[in-house]
Amino acid sequence: MTACALAFARPFAAVAERAAPRGPSARCEAIASVTWLVSRTAQQSSPRDPSLPLRSESRVSMSTHSTADLDGDGALDTLVPEPSPTDCNNEYSFGVYLTRGRCGVRVGSIRGALQIARIAGATRTRGMPELVTVIERAEQRDPRVPAERVSETITYQFDGAAYRERGRSVTRAVCHHCAQVRCRNTRIQAPPP
Repeated sequence: MTACALAFARPFAAVAERAAPRGPSARCEAIASVTWLVSRTAQQSSPRDPSLPLRSESRVSMSTHSTADLDGDGALDTLVPEPSPTDCNNEYSFGVYLTRGRCGVRVGSIRGALQIARIAGATRTRGMPELVTVIERAEQRDPRVPAERVSETITYQFDGAAYRERGRSVTRAVCHHCAQVRCRNTRIQAPPP
């Protein structure tokens, strides 16, 4: 290797070394390829808007997906959905895996919609970017007053072994016709290989 190539490679090796999880959970394991069907029932909140349906039902699916290169090794890393039975799609939990060929190293879990656009400029801790997720929902505690749109922003930092929650903020705003949404999750079985 030439001196120039060696000088260029060292910073990248240092980032990969700092980001590599250590300890018993650092073994490479098969990444589950799962899909969940989310059955959503939306009930209109008060005050009722006559131009909108009182109740509606819809279905969406959430699957294992590769989203962003978190550790800078050139391979997209993977999020595996791990919902609770009544999570709606915007409040899912995901296992975070650093992809290593055909397997992955689990580096924690996150909850909510990952803000992909924020990763590139994110603060890095131990070589890994800070992750930010958002969970949005409507709440109506009293039918005599308008519902509120609640937005939770959660920040995760890598501690050398896993992503851990480091901060949470909640904002609330009046939302006159937000729907109250209830969800039910069903795992869709993958066909055998």
